[in-house]
Amino acid sequence: MDRLYTHESHAYEAVKGLQGLEIPRYYGSYSISLPISPGSQQNREVRMILIEFINGPSMGDIWGKEKEVSQQARRRMMRMIIDLETRIFEQNVKLEDLAPRNVMLVGPVEQAGVVFVDFGDVLLKLCRANSVTEVESRYLGQYVSPLLRWVHSPPSEFFRMVGWDWQSWVEREFANTESTITPEMRKDWDNEGIEME
Repeated sequence: MDRLYTHESHAYEAVKGLQGLEIPRYYGSYSISLPISPGSQQNREVRMILIEFINGPSMGDIWGKEKEVSQQARRRMMRMIIDLETRIFEQNVKLEDLAPRNVMLVGPVEQAGVVFVDFGDVLLKLCRANSVTEVESRYLGQYVSPLLRWVHSPPSEFFRMVGWDWQSWVEREFANTESTITPEMRKDWDNEGIEME
């Protein structure tokens, strides 16, 4: 829990430019000492992170009803998710728990914007972890085109939201980012064979 708490606090600081827009405003982290039970002389530390309340359902709330949401709206949501995740990666933060339950929908579902919540399970450039591949570690903190990081498949948790040919859609949707890919990047990412999880 200590790792999740500290990583989430650091992640909100790292992406503070997105606060109040595509991630909640972060108001701080706090610790208080509370009795273990009423009347107890022993205390325990309770930690909390105070963030902005996001009014709306999560993508997880429409799970099982995704066919009621137009394919156009689902494509738009996935585009926003890829764009936001890419900008967060560029800020030295790799999301390890990108899932529908952590993507809030703001506004009517067909026109909803997305807000990411729950930054507890992240990898930060300053805190190396085993689940970051060598290539991800080298490029964390840089812009990496979705044509390299997202083209193979959507994260498995989002599979049900996708009812179209993913690879050709990503290639069309992000064709304008092709010029950002250096030969070295292409070689590194092709050799790594990284797919979003």
